[in-house]
Amino acid sequence: MDAIMDIAEEHNLTVIEDCAQAHGAEYKGKKVGSIGHIGCFSFFATKNMTTGEGGMITTNNHEIKDRAQMIRSHGMSSRHDHNLLGYNYRMSEINAAIGLVQLTKLEKLNQKRRKNNKRSWIICSMFLYNWSRF
Repeated sequence: MDAIMDIAEEHNLTVIEDCAQAHGAEYKGKKVGSIGHIGCFSFFATKNMTTGEGGMITTNNHEIKDRAQMIRSHGMSSRHDHNLLGYNYRMSEINAAIGLVQLTKLEKLNQKRRKNNKRSWIICSMFLYNWSRF
């Protein structure tokens, strides 16, 4: 990511992080979604953290935030002012409530995933030939 961010800065590019399956992950001590200009998370049912449906973007850029808020709400910048083409990307309150509860469990769920992954690699290594000796 460091090299990507350097290139982006040099060429005035926006970096969008795909964090769909990386909830809680870190790169050099920084949470993913906070490294690029925009982070995109998915909360679909098959993801590491789910609300059943929906997603989230992260940014520290106010212009990007304002534009994203307009796009997610039919292009409205105020109650009846449509400044651009938009959609209905608003998350329902029930999905948001589920997400807030899931967020409190995220670290514990990620620890379980890491433990299961380690166990899986141990089991797989018992049955797979070690080709690295050649």
